[in-house]
Amino acid sequence: YAQRNLAPMRKAFLDFSDLVYHYPKSKYTPDAKKRMIYIRNVMARHELETAEFYYNREAYVASANRAHEVVRHYQQSTSVPGALVMMIESYAKLKDKVDAARALNVLKLNYPQNASIPSLTREVARISA
Repeated sequence: YAQRNLAPMRKAFLDFSDLVYHYPKSKYTPDAKKRMIYIRNVMARHELETAEFYYNREAYVASANRAHEVVRHYQQSTSVPGALVMMIESYAKLKDKVDAARALNVLKLNYPQNASIPSLTREVARISA
């Protein structure tokens, strides 16, 4: 997804959104809602892949910012847990204990079964204050 131009997807999302808003009782509305969820998840995954791209190139501020965009704008997407993990890892590399701990708390509160929590907790604890 990272190399894909998402402009057509954004347009499709807005078109489906218009249909849902203007014709809530239409027989097409349930399908439009499902397609909106799919598109939202694709766009969120694209942002997360971009964050991973920056992280792999040691651009940790850019990585944290892109991951934060996923959490902020795609709250119900399937990419939010991964974005929170990316934020924590990026903040840890930046030695930003406050923001890393804040993101870790959000992860623990909303995704308590996430397998990364124990290792991320240790990583945040190692950051010098």
